[in-house]
Amino acid sequence: MNRSQKGAWFGFATSVLCITVLVWGATRIPAVMTIGRILVYWPFAAFLLLLIVMFFVMRKKQSPSEVASDERDNIIRTMAVRASLISLLVMFPALACFMVLASNDEGMVKAFIMPELSVLILLIAMAVYSITTLVQYGRGAKEEHNE
Repeated sequence: MNRSQKGAWFGFATSVLCITVLVWGATRIPAVMTIGRILVYWPFAAFLLLLIVMFFVMRKKQSPSEVASDERDNIIRTMAVRASLISLLVMFPALACFMVLASNDEGMVKAFIMPELSVLILLIAMAVYSITTLVQYGRGAKEEHNE
């Protein structure tokens, strides 16, 4: 497993964990606002902590002859970035539609909804990037195995 695959698995696990905590916290914010504020910022802290751990794990090479990246890795990263940007282009208009649906009779939206949804969209884009990377590496492994 090369660095990109390790990073993709780590990114996928991190984004799923943060999405789960964010959604779980968002369902409890109206009940207890002080705890809710902590729950809103908890995914950020967890993400930063996991990012620091990832930095140290990813720096370690499995062997001295391990290549940092090759052409295939660059193509896979490009495809993953493209898929992630397409998911953002789909989710931001969906966010605008949700804001219309979430507004009350006066056209106002609760203050905590917009930041949480924005973070949720970015975490989903990160998950899409990781999944696309893993799928592309999986396809490459199958093609190499069939030859």
